Amino acid sequence: MRKATMIALALVFVTATAFASNQYKPGIGETDVYAHGLPTWAQDPDNIVTSMSESIVGLISGTANSWVYNNPDDGYNTFVYQFEIDGGEPVARATMGGAAWQGVTITDQGTDGDTATKSTPAGGTTTWDDGDPYFIQRLAGEGIAMQFEDADVGTLLYPDGSSNYIWFHTEYSDWGVANVALINGGESGTATAVAPRPLETPPNGVPIPEPTGLLAMGLLALVGRKRRK
Repeated sequence: MRKATMIALALVFVTATAFASNQYKPGIGETDVYAHGLPTWAQDPDNIVTSMSESIVGLISGTANSWVYNNPDDGYNTFVYQFEIDGGEPVARATMGGAAWQGVTITDQGTDGDTATKSTPAGGTTTWDDGDPYFIQRLAGEGIAMQFEDADVGTLLYPDGSSNYIWFHTEYSDWGVANVALINGGESGTATAVAPRPLETPPNGVPIPEPTGLLAMGLLALVGRKRRK
């Protein structure tokens, strides 16, 4: 097989892997939708394993809030994220690299389903202001992404706006800390948040190194479209 053909097939495989697990906001016409509403175990404070509230630092600023809830029925953890934006460009995407999520099975995902006004409609014909992402994505490198706006569909997290609570239930019973990036085009902010630690190297509470984080942010900047207020 010629080298060019092999490269083309590899790119098709990566693309298919990256987009095969998109879960869309319910009610916008996509077939695969994420759940609306927190799982019952993530509504009980007795099931909280740990939580974090860390500053988002960079050209985008704010606070990244995250929690780990343990489901007493199966012993596995649910990871919950919520982002509050204070300054900079409106956020179109939040992403975590694959080092934290490598090998972790995600069995369900969704938002808390709150319909309160939290964000700004993206400007297209299909928009909303409740802080829900357009879709939740499993990346080719096994990381996760929460896409709020894409091609004018969805919503944007402007300063003084926030996301809904976004959750991932896993088949994993431990936790660590990893980097999360908030992105719009070439501007970004980073913070730390709770995440799985499947490589079993850092102890709980120690950030997992993310050597591909800056590369991923750069690639996303190429496909992102910078939006001004």
